[in-house]
Amino acid sequence: MATAKKTTRKTTKKTAPAKRTTARKSESKKHLGVFIGIIAAAVVAVVVAAVCFICFSKPKVVGTYKLTGIERDGEDQSSSISILEGLGMKATLELKEDKTGELDLFGDKSEVKYDNKQITINGASTDYTYKDGKFSMEDNGAKLIFTKNEE
Repeated sequence: MATAKKTTRKTTKKTAPAKRTTARKSESKKHLGVFIGIIAAAVVAVVVAAVCFICFSKPKVVGTYKLTGIERDGEDQSSSISILEGLGMKATLELKEDKTGELDLFGDKSEVKYDNKQITINGASTDYTYKDGKFSMEDNGAKLIFTKNEE
């Protein structure tokens, strides 16, 4: 009987060519660049959104207003406005961009200065609120409500 001779082969470990390693590094750099680009775009979008929100969300109080309501001690006294208007008298508030203005209460005119919280009339300051085109302030126990004129 003949014996079969076993042949063994030596296997050698092949190493990847240098080009392949360089290609992998180059590919990962591309991915990193894309990732950084996406992050940068997201940051820019957030900044633009924040600036738009800040600039356009503040109510624009600048304009001309007409007195439409008076409340004293919780009682509505707005009917007196129409009586005085019937006599040719008017009550308006004008607020300008430069944070100044004029209050005309039935012929009694006063210079006005204002900021984001308070209005100063003839040296006396009081808090005001602005919502939905209505400007309201309290003075000597009376609440005056002005409605913005549509321009």
